[in-house]
Amino acid sequence: MTDPKLQNLPSISGGASKPHVPREADDTLRSGSTARVIELLCEGPIAGFAGDPKECIFLEDTPVRSAGISTGLWTGTGSLTGPSGTVQGSIGVADFPDVIAHVAVGDTLEIAQERYTIIGLVAGTGSYGFIDISPWYSGPTLPSFTYKVTHGSYDNFKDFAFSFNPGTPDQQALANFDTTDNYVQVNAPLLMRYPDYAHRDPNSQVQPETPKPVVRQIDNVEVDKINVVIQISELWVRNDKNDVSQTRVDFTIETRTDATNWATVATLSVTGKCRSPVQKSALITLPAVPSNGPTYRQIRVTKTWGFDSGRMDHIAVYDVAYAGGDCTFAGYVEKVDVRQTYPNTAIVGFTVDAEQFSSIPSRKYLMNLLKVSLPTGYAPRTPRGFIGTPVTQATYPAVWDGTFNNFGWSDNPVWCLRDLLLSKRYGLGRYLDATHLDDYALYQAAKYCDELVPDGRGGTEPRFTLNCIITSKDQALTVVRSILSVLRGMGMWNGSRFTVTQDSQSLGISMQYSPANVEDGMFHYTGSSLNQRHTAAVVAWVDPAQQYKTDYEYVEDLEGIARYGVKKLELTAFGCTSRGQARRAGKWALLSELYEREQVSFTVGLDSMLVMPGDVVQITDPNRLASPTNAGDESDRLGGRLLSATAIVLKLDSPVTLLAGETYKLSVLLPDGTVAEQQCYIRNTGPTAGGTGDEVQVLAPFAQTPAAGAIWMLYRETLKPFLARVMSVGAADGGKYTITAQQYYPDKYAAVDSDANFDPAPTTNLPDPGFCPPPTNLRATEVVYTTSTGLTFADIEVAWDVPATGIISNYEVSYKGGKVGSWTKLPRVSWPLLDIEQVEPADYEIQVVAYNFAGKASAPVFVTTTATGKTTPPADPISFLATGQVMQISLRWTYAAEPDIKLVELWAATVNDRAQAIKLTELAYPQDTYMHLGLGLNVHMYYWLRAKDTSGNFSDWVTADAVTSHDPSEFQKLLQDSVNRSMLIKDLLTDVDNPALALLDLSHRVSWMSGMLRDLKTKSDAVIEVDPEHGTIRLKTMAKVDQLAAAVRMEISSRVEGDTAISQMITDIGSTSDDLAAAIHEEAITRANAVSALADKIDNVSATSGNLSATVQQLMHTEVNKVDNSVKAVYELKVHTLVNGHKVVAGFGLVSDGVANEFTVMANKFFVVDPSSESVTPMFMVDSSSGSPRMVMNGSLITIGNISASGITAGTLSADIEISTGSIKSNNYVAGSAGWKIDATGAEFSNALFRGTVEASNLKIGTGGISLKCEGYDIPATAFGQVLQVSSINANLSSTPLTGTSVTFGGPQSGVPMERRLRTGTVSFLLAGNGVVDHHMTLVYRVGAGAWTFLHHTVEPQDGYGSAAIQYKVDMWVGSTTTLQFALSTCDESLNDNGEPGLSEAALTVTAFNL
Repeated sequence: MTDPKLQNLPSISGGASKPHVPREADDTLRSGSTARVIELLCEGPIAGFAGDPKECIFLEDTPVRSAGISTGLWTGTGSLTGPSGTVQGSIGVADFPDVIAHVAVGDTLEIAQERYTIIGLVAGTGSYGFIDISPWYSGPTLPSFTYKVTHGSYDNFKDFAFSFNPGTPDQQALANFDTTDNYVQVNAPLLMRYPDYAHRDPNSQVQPETPKPVVRQIDNVEVDKINVVIQISELWVRNDKNDVSQTRVDFTIETRTDATNWATVATLSVTGKCRSPVQKSALITLPAVPSNGPTYRQIRVTKTWGFDSGRMDHIAVYDVAYAGGDCTFAGYVEKVDVRQTYPNTAIVGFTVDAEQFSSIPSRKYLMNLLKVSLPTGYAPRTPRGFIGTPVTQATYPAVWDGTFNNFGWSDNPVWCLRDLLLSKRYGLGRYLDATHLDDYALYQAAKYCDELVPDGRGGTEPRFTLNCIITSKDQALTVVRSILSVLRGMGMWNGSRFTVTQDSQSLGISMQYSPANVEDGMFHYTGSSLNQRHTAAVVAWVDPAQQYKTDYEYVEDLEGIARYGVKKLELTAFGCTSRGQARRAGKWALLSELYEREQVSFTVGLDSMLVMPGDVVQITDPNRLASPTNAGDESDRLGGRLLSATAIVLKLDSPVTLLAGETYKLSVLLPDGTVAEQQCYIRNTGPTAGGTGDEVQVLAPFAQTPAAGAIWMLYRETLKPFLARVMSVGAADGGKYTITAQQYYPDKYAAVDSDANFDPAPTTNLPDPGFCPPPTNLRATEVVYTTSTGLTFADIEVAWDVPATGIISNYEVSYKGGKVGSWTKLPRVSWPLLDIEQVEPADYEIQVVAYNFAGKASAPVFVTTTATGKTTPPADPISFLATGQVMQISLRWTYAAEPDIKLVELWAATVNDRAQAIKLTELAYPQDTYMHLGLGLNVHMYYWLRAKDTSGNFSDWVTADAVTSHDPSEFQKLLQDSVNRSMLIKDLLTDVDNPALALLDLSHRVSWMSGMLRDLKTKSDAVIEVDPEHGTIRLKTMAKVDQLAAAVRMEISSRVEGDTAISQMITDIGSTSDDLAAAIHEEAITRANAVSALADKIDNVSATSGNLSATVQQLMHTEVNKVDNSVKAVYELKVHTLVNGHKVVAGFGLVSDGVANEFTVMANKFFVVDPSSESVTPMFMVDSSSGSPRMVMNGSLITIGNISASGITAGTLSADIEISTGSIKSNNYVAGSAGWKIDATGAEFSNALFRGTVEASNLKIGTGGISLKCEGYDIPATAFGQVLQVSSINANLSSTPLTGTSVTFGGPQSGVPMERRLRTGTVSFLLAGNGVVDHHMTLVYRVGAGAWTFLHHTVEPQDGYGSAAIQYKVDMWVGSTTTLQFALSTCDESLNDNGEPGLSEAALTVTAFNL
């Protein structure tokens, strides 16, 4: 017979022989963990959730329940009744057929912000019927009501349940959250083994082994319940076909209070399949602790059915081949009942399936918060529901008795503030009570807050609401001010009570002021600057549509942006959840800055100070009016005190003049303290007739007869008094009071609330402070001047005319031009003149802007001008001298006496052509030297220098040239100087320490170190660590006193890693003082294995201080490898310095790899010196410190091979020719007979062949003669030595000879030989003569036999006859052979009949050969 407990297992049946494909069922089990949260929300009592609680609780920003779709609105015509016995509340409706067409059981019904579930729809008589709801309706009977039905809502989270307490003083403990929990871990296996049935009768009864239960004792007598947790590691069975399916496991839970009696309190059965651990639990109630027995209680958990994991060898009996079913008693949760009520605290608790979250989820709650005390008869608007819920208007009683007998929810910021002031738990109730509050002022402010205004979406909303939660401790004054900012309010202590005033439209004028009741008749005004006026506001507020995240509302003043540009004001609307309210806050801030710019202060006596902050007063100030210009103008006194009055006729204390055609009003302070006004006119005239007099008649009588001495004020409709709101009233000396008030515009509030447009009425006929006229007749003039130091500068003088209208405070001048590409603003001036100083020659654009006393800018005016500055060039530099030195040239010059020099430019080239020169540098005056470095040997350099003045003018160029030295003695001197300055020579010559002496001293050093180590415990921190496992010894010492510190660290290790033996030693020594540090690091390592060996040693010595550091590093590396038969040896030594980021490195290295080797030196200078001589003798130097590399040798250079160079400079060079100082000659030279020689005195050749031009100042020809051709001309031997031949011929001699006729030769540069000039093809002739002439002395010339040409003539002597002299310079082109004739004539430039000049004495003939 088969065990009945196994009957539900799958059986094995026969079938076809085709292959079977194993199947595995899906997992069906999972753990049932639950998250449990208790949350303290805020102070209570609160109104509660703002709608369906599940729609108002958000987990991870997702509502627990998503709201359904509204199906419509109906107005009931029957009654809504409360509970009757056990029957749920029902709604009687007259339009039942329409209702059932849209509503179904399960839908949600909303009545007065409360939600109910429809549980039934019952038809009545006719069209009447009933809607049954749950929970019960417990409100008043509603004969007519509006309800909303929603359906289709759905939950977003599984197994969510919650409880809520609103925070009443007497609330009960939170339902289902009234225990404290303690988890006890067990982790004991629950076993259910079956015996081996392999050799038994298959039909025999199966008897399992006795199960093995787990018992635990509960010692805590306070525990009321426990939650038993069982873990199933896996649950499945497999048959002989390898099919895997589900199975079952059962558990029994028992308790007892003594040693014998067990009672079953729960059974747990789990059916399904799982491959991973699953936990299941069962909650049980423990029996009470016996009063006269053991004080402990026990629980027992038994696995009563199910397989354990393992092989089951009873396939034929149980159809099971293998099973998985290990189970564990994981633990239990002890639960102790507690009754924590949290009075006066709103609290919510919930549980939810924990598998939906990886951690405790974030929470949000949409709540209507604190209930507060409200005025008797006040009905607040309904609490806010979900977005879109209609908003009703709060109502106030017709007459309020001053009491607060109402208690409920309100988002009116005034009632919230009052609650905060009086609360003893979270407010100021320990310091204030109701008698300290001006409740009537609060009442008026609250009514203003509750007034409905457009919400910007086509509906209305209260003007101000407060929706916030205060979560942190703050100063009381800060919190109060934050709440008052919501209603644009200001709190103050009026002497006995706390009162509130707010920026709202005033109900009337509280007081009026004129010079008649103000001390000294003076009003003092201040205004805001343009920087304090914004044109756009960015208001931060909390948006309910975005799950109460911060959003920003942008409000702009387009007119202000057009005037001043975008100037943003960033502000936070405290407690604001309405976009319309945020927009109103931004608009109020902008309009207040735009129209309420002025603040006024004045001093009054006791009779005129009866005002409070927040009151609105009106002011008539003559200083705000233009003065009269003739007798018929309006009076500038428009206020004073009455001498006498009736209800219609009032006698003033001074005559007034009214303009004809204008409407005037008289404002008077009445006996009851109110200010009244009536239209008026001069008595015995007409209402608009104008005139002068001291008796004024009003069109309608005042409600009260004004008293004598009362303040009167007169104004016309087109020029109204200045309105201001009192900000403060303070005591002054002598029983007087100082009042400070802010400008007030009553039309601002309609513009804020309803976007109304308004044009503020004028309060003065002075020039409009909002408009500033521009300057006129703008002009600019350049002024060039020289300072006392001789420097010349140019200024631009800018002038303009003052505007004919307006009151100008100052002017701002800006300019751009020249190197200034953007506008440059100059400091403002109050006069119409300004100099732009020291400008460079350029075109300039200039603008001027005027500013009035209100800070308003005019439109800019422009003018353009050109500055030329000084145009005379500066004097040339003088004595410009270049001196060649070793691989450099020294330049020197002086300046002329003229001081107006800014700098000099220096250019250079390797050829005498400035077009190919490059600029070397610019040097500021008065620097007069320069060293041109980095040149080669025997380099010929040409230089050009010119001066530049402060106006940008340049002098002419002056030139100089020089050749760098190639004298060996100069190099020898340079080499000796470099060695003498070397940083290393002295150190290298110092004796090396004697190792023997060092060894003798070793014992003393060891003794000293031993003593040091003994004292380490008292003088410093010392640690010695021995690590035998890793073969390591570590020594660490440190000493520190104030800013001084020293440390030593040494580590020695020997180890074998795999097949490699490693030894290593590391030493660090360091000392510090403030920002100074010195350190030595030594590291040595050796490695060896079967095929290779390696050794490395690195030494570092360093010192640092801030941005300074110096380091020396030595590296030695050797390695051999048998695999590739390779070797390598490396030695490197480097020095490294760093100064403020500039790095300098030097070093050398040697390397050999068995095939090649290398020795590399890295340095700016490299010396080889002879240490054996008494003085350090340099032998060899390589140097690049001057800018280009060079090598200098002191001694002989012997080479076996060739020397290749672009140039060689030497005292003697031995080769096939002999080169010595000053000469070069062939090896076979014999003076006068063989070979050749060239020296400084000349040259000697046996034979010479020239292919080109030969130039000589003297040419001596031997007896063999010469044959010379030049461009086709035969030049006879007699021509040599007469390259330029001058001869004189007589022609047409007159009776009055001329004397002193001469021809001189010269060129553009004094002292240049003539032969150099001839090479250019142009010859300069300087002709001079004198004599007695008739009318003129005339100079003419001709080329060869060509026509005569006029050159020049003198000025005619007095009376046309007398002595005359002529001097004239002319440049003539000279060809290969050119004959020129110059003639002087005593006549004018006319020629004779033969076309020749009338020659008085002689003509000069010049023959020139251009060789």
